[in-house]
Amino acid sequence: MKALDRGLTAGLVLACALFCFYKLTYPDVAMWDEADNLGVLMESADAGHPFQLQREGIPYFDKPHLWYALTQSAILALGRNELAFRVVTACAAFSLLLLVIFTARRLFGALPGLAAGAFLLAIRQNFFFKPGHRFSTHHFRSADADTLMILFLFASFALLVARVRGWRPGLWLAAAATGLGLLAKGPWALMAFAGFALFELLSAQRVALSRRELGLAALAFGVVALPWHLAMLWLWRDAFVQQYLAYVFQRVASGLPGHSPDPLYYLSILGDRAVFFGLPLSCVAVAAVLVQRKKLPRVERAGTLLTLACLAAVLQASKTKIAWYVLPLYPFLALVVAALVADLQELARARPRLGAALLVLTGCAILPYAALNAYSLVRLPRGAAQRFYGQVEARCAGEAIVYADTRDSAPIHYLTLRYGMRSGPAGSATCTVARADSVLPPGFSAGHREVLREGGYVLWLPQQATMRPARRSHSSRRGRSGRRSA
Repeated sequence: MKALDRGLTAGLVLACALFCFYKLTYPDVAMWDEADNLGVLMESADAGHPFQLQREGIPYFDKPHLWYALTQSAILALGRNELAFRVVTACAAFSLLLLVIFTARRLFGALPGLAAGAFLLAIRQNFFFKPGHRFSTHHFRSADADTLMILFLFASFALLVARVRGWRPGLWLAAAATGLGLLAKGPWALMAFAGFALFELLSAQRVALSRRELGLAALAFGVVALPWHLAMLWLWRDAFVQQYLAYVFQRVASGLPGHSPDPLYYLSILGDRAVFFGLPLSCVAVAAVLVQRKKLPRVERAGTLLTLACLAAVLQASKTKIAWYVLPLYPFLALVVAALVADLQELARARPRLGAALLVLTGCAILPYAALNAYSLVRLPRGAAQRFYGQVEARCAGEAIVYADTRDSAPIHYLTLRYGMRSGPAGSATCTVARADSVLPPGFSAGHREVLREGGYVLWLPQQATMRPARRSHSSRRGRSGRRSA
């Protein structure tokens, strides 16, 4: 059995690596917020101060800077490419998956640990842009700070559980992890301590904490979280208050325009199997934990449910509601499912047929979705813009490229920085790139020829220019033949 357990665990770890890193550079950088985040990083680097963030010349404080600093370091080391843009998030996701698996394993057993990991791999929203055509562009492989924050949030929870179970360093280490989570994304990281505070108030199995221990935890949190906030406040004063502190408050109290849907919005997200397959299983698992009266007071059960309740309450209370805000729920739901599997194992010992049948049914509820996600990742294609601009780089190697379109946006700002283009009039450089629906100046086409059209963009070259030929993709050839026949 030990050999089987080791084999299955090793296989799951390899699957986690596949889900996080395989074809990480695919597809195109998404909007929102990948293009915006990366535009900030490249603009800051071009301005000569890569770690002093700015957007359109204005200091940038929409979010804390930890993810940006780590990703900027990756870009400086690896260059401006999708691997560098997304590698910090992918590493955080891989660490989170392993942390959830081995936390569930330590708390509930080997099989529950496997179930928790498979549960997370089966959630489509964790790995794909716009699942089920929902507006959800943040996930475990995107260039955003969410996954890094969730890693520290769950690490803080796991360390608090360890403290309740007797490991004294757990409290101050959890406080330090919470500080890192705050630097990654913001106040979401405090929810582990909110759940822990409720556990201390409500549970008969709460742990006695001394003033010295609480003081040490406060010190650890302050040492990690305060220096950056104080430095930004000292350097930028009103700009920092208005763009960071007031911005966070506005999201919660007033809501972002266009992102204040009806109160049942999150239920519709969680109930969409194309986004999250596991709402029925999660409800069964939560109910199963609640009815286990003798086990419920334990921190691994009550603490998990209380942290989930805190997260859900903040989600529902906030005026701004966006699909990817539910991502922090999933690791904790994975622990609840692990608790269910542990209970089913106990049932299997008392009533083998019933317990085994329910375990198989649980596996059948999870594994097909994980397999479907793996298949989708293996089949993931390059994005249309990636194909287009890759061919532009090949055709225009060493030549200036002008982007001839006056319409500006965060994705265009990103593209011009990513591929070294400059904005200007059509024909002012050897290579002219524009949107496919651009209105180019009269007479421009007489001296130029279209050589490439894909992904909503077009490349023009002077009639007499002889550029390096680029191998057209299958989709590009098909598109050209389709236009000729049309």
